[in-house]
Amino acid sequence: MIRYKCVIIDDDVKSIDYLTQLIRMSFNLELVAAFQNPILALESLKKNQSIDFLFLDIEIGTVSGLDLVPIVRQYTKHIIIVTAHSKYAINAFQINADQFILKPYNELRFFTVINHLIDGFSEDQASQVPSKLFYLKGPNKNTFSQFNVDTIIAIEATKNYVNVYTSSQTIIGYHPLKEMHESLVGFPDFMKIHKSFIINTKHIQSVEVDTVKMTNDLIIPIAASQMQTFRKFLRERTFIAKRKVAV
Repeated sequence: MIRYKCVIIDDDVKSIDYLTQLIRMSFNLELVAAFQNPILALESLKKNQSIDFLFLDIEIGTVSGLDLVPIVRQYTKHIIIVTAHSKYAINAFQINADQFILKPYNELRFFTVINHLIDGFSEDQASQVPSKLFYLKGPNKNTFSQFNVDTIIAIEATKNYVNVYTSSQTIIGYHPLKEMHESLVGFPDFMKIHKSFIINTKHIQSVEVDTVKMTNDLIIPIAASQMQTFRKFLRERTFIAKRKVAV
């Protein structure tokens, strides 16, 4: 398995600790170094030019991370801006940052960003790593379940957690449905058809009036507010014969 090398530049110790924890949780990420001093970080990057992910804060003491991006670009494949200031989002992409993570963020947002970037690596590299991996927060501190997004059949909101129905099991995740929906934006097969359900349209078995039956036999209602969108989805994929067939 390929392990992608990571460097953190951030003057906030708590932010470094949290990123370090997330990186160590991943099977394919490796933390090379973390710096509070951007000058020392730059000197280190010049000596080691094989960094895959650079996590960069914007306000690092008197130094702006935005000013560092053009300088460190040559030393890393991907630059991920991690900041508490949403006002910098447009600036970050204008200067060629690859992703923007707004603090405070959670594990789901972190791994969604990382896996999307990993999918963008060369085809040879991508074939050697588990693609589209997600992590769900478990009931206890620092417990997570890993699964491939393609195996999701449906996600159901239940009180303070979600049931994620996959092709092999049902996983309980302690995330709001809205958070799950936002993290799946980059995957066009997912559709929210009810306030309590997101489905993977690849796993629809049948449709009857205002319900869908999934491949795991789960029957899900289609909300009236989502009916127009769902019918449009069906029309675009419904086979229509171009000629009459004699019977």
